[in-house]
Amino acid sequence: MSLTWNIILAETAKKQLAKLAKKNPQQAQQIIRYLKTLATLENPRDRGKGLVGDLSGMWRYRVGDYRIICHTDNGELLIIALEIGHRREIYH
Repeated sequence: MSLTWNIILAETAKKQLAKLAKKNPQQAQQIIRYLKTLATLENPRDRGKGLVGDLSGMWRYRVGDYRIICHTDNGELLIIALEIGHRREIYH
């Protein structure tokens, strides 16, 4: 039986994605497609990397030079995208 994860964009992630869509629409579409793909996986963590330090407990997903920082909730089958940004800016 295939389960579907729900994707939620935090307000910060929504704003960052909207800003990216104005600057680089193809990259924004690629990120949206990637999030949709994550929702169909049995375990989306297999595609990500667990973060450490201040971001411990969060997961990072790589889409080209951009990163999606997420929190996952296995009990609710939720992926909450907290931030979306270029790799040189996202961890600051």
